[in-house]
Amino acid sequence: MRRLLPGPVADVDDLWNAYALPAAQHLRAGFVQSVDGAVIVNGRSAPLSGPVDRQVFRVLRAVCDVVLVGAGTVRAENYGPVDLPEPMRDRRTSEGRAARPTLAVVTRTGEVDPNSRLFSDPTQQVVVVTTRSADTRALPSHVQVIVAGDDDVDLPQGLAELRALGYQRVLCEGGPQLLHQLLADDAVDQLCLTMSPLLIGGAPGLLPTTLAGSRPMRLTTLLEQEGVLLTTWDLTHV
Repeated sequence: MRRLLPGPVADVDDLWNAYALPAAQHLRAGFVQSVDGAVIVNGRSAPLSGPVDRQVFRVLRAVCDVVLVGAGTVRAENYGPVDLPEPMRDRRTSEGRAARPTLAVVTRTGEVDPNSRLFSDPTQQVVVVTTRSADTRALPSHVQVIVAGDDDVDLPQGLAELRALGYQRVLCEGGPQLLHQLLADDAVDQLCLTMSPLLIGGAPGLLPTTLAGSRPMRLTTLLEQEGVLLTTWDLTHV
């Protein structure tokens, strides 16, 4: 792998350091897209990914405190417990953190299949961020519920509640609608975007609708391997 900006990547530790986050609160979004901007193929992002993207995907998860994801993405991608290699778990615990990050699911209705893979391991911490009108009675007992908003999820409130629980470093993994809402709330600090060397055509893109205003960004990391481009963009808050 080559790091075009700011320099080469020697090993996994170097990659970890390249994506390390400050201890202060930070929200990063991680997505993969085709060269023509498609973020899903037949309803899933997996066909766009490959070994290089999956390596960085694991690092992004390893350095965060909580993975934030919409319920629709949980269903479409068949989300399960966070699977990190043992060396990454060991590094997290050596830093005084849990062996793997918590999963936080955003859902307006509270409808998350209690029999899904998401809840298959009771040692995986799961938080559901939902509304007062949601019905969460079917959720497994080990799931923590955060109520943020009456009928629609109030994302700033939900993030504040997560941070009050100690989850300062947030990784948003989608979907596009959740990313759009976070950008509209000016909550995103950084976008980690993988460009897969594929043309798809006609598929949904990174943002489903136009933002109220453009978001200036600064390219801070550019990696390349096997034609895959891995970029990191810092956003300017408005």
